[in-house]
Amino acid sequence: MHHYDVFANVIVLTPPDDAVRIYALTQAFINRDCDLAAGISYLPNESGLIFKVLGMETQPVKKIIRQFGSIVRMQIATRRIYLEITGRVKFSKFINK
Repeated sequence: MHHYDVFANVIVLTPPDDAVRIYALTQAFINRDCDLAAGISYLPNESGLIFKVLGMETQPVKKIIRQFGSIVRMQIATRRIYLEITGRVKFSKFINK
């Protein structure tokens, strides 16, 4: 990963129409000043997208991933996600006992 320390992937399995819209709204970039890079590509057989981010620190990479997640959610569910996480989520409260 050359001089990058943090690597993140997002795989979006979605119909081709949604994938085309998400791809059009997502910009691949390399920002040498901030040591961030991101890219997007189609998955084989028109099954969705893969989005990758490289960075030197965790927080900027997480921010880019959350922004991409918001784009995806707006296209699929027409709702945004929060761009910042204020704390850890306890998944046990979502599990039926």
